[in-house]
Formats: sequence, C-alpha cells, structure tokens
Amino acid sequence: MSDQAVRPLAGFPATREDARIKSMMVIEVPVADTRRAIEFYVGLLGFYIDLKKNPPSVWDTETEFFISPANGIKIMLQKTDGSERLGFTLQGEPKPFLIMEIEEPAEVVRNRLYANGVRVGEIFDRGGCGTVLTVWDPDGNILKLNYQPK
Repeated sequence: MSDQAVRPLAGFPATREDARIKSMMVIEVPVADTRRAIEFYVGLLGFYIDLKKNPPSVWDTETEFFISPANGIKIMLQKTDGSERLGFTLQGEPKPFLIMEIEEPAEVVRNRLYANGVRVGEIFDRGGCGTVLTVWDPDGNILKLNYQPK
C-alpha cells in the first residue's frame, strides 16, 4: 500500500472537528398523501409528531410535516405529485434510502405492518449483528429497519 492511499488528501477534513458540515438536519421524504404518510410513519412505525404544531385537522391541507425518531435526524414528509421515490437500485435490486434502528424485534414489527396491509420483505438475520427488515411506505419509498438485541 502506498503512502498516498493512507494519507488524507490535502485540504480534506481529517477529523470530526475539522468537518465543515456539523450535522444532518432533516431528510425530505416525498409523499402523495400526507395523512396516509403520517398514519404510516407515526401510527405504525412509531415516529413522534408534535400535535400542537401539526393537529390532525391540517393533515389533509398542509404540504410538509416534521416527524422525529426518539434520537437522530428529523424527517420532513413533503407532499409531492406522488411520482418521486427515495431509493436506488444496485445490480437490479431496489435498495433503501432510509435505514432506521427499531426497538422491537423485527418479527414483531413485520407482523404488525403486514397485518395493516404494509408491503414487507423477509427478515434477514445478520448473525450477531441483529436482524433487518425491508418495508415499503404507502408511496413506495423503501426503508430498512434494523433490530439489534440488547
């Protein structure tokens, strides 16, 4: 291995303290129907929504809602014409854009989502690294839910 392969490039931040981007603020998720998206992300997955700022009476008229996990980056549900999706393909396979840590076992979450008509994939056991479940939100955005037993 050459020295160049392990040396930081000139001018590139080499430590966290040197980084000029200090944090991620929000991820925008395109949705066609905000009420349906809130019911999925908040009601089924368990995100938090500030109901004082976003009462159900405005869920059908507003075009953006901020939801939050227990920790981490907020998500903005952004109303669109419904044709946009988050995700990408790798070797012809659809891949998720959002990867989230869940507190319940993947089997419990999968059963709840499936019982509510959500498209879910099979659970993948990562050995000692937990289990992973791929799900699709009502708009077709692909999510990966990761469960790591404590």
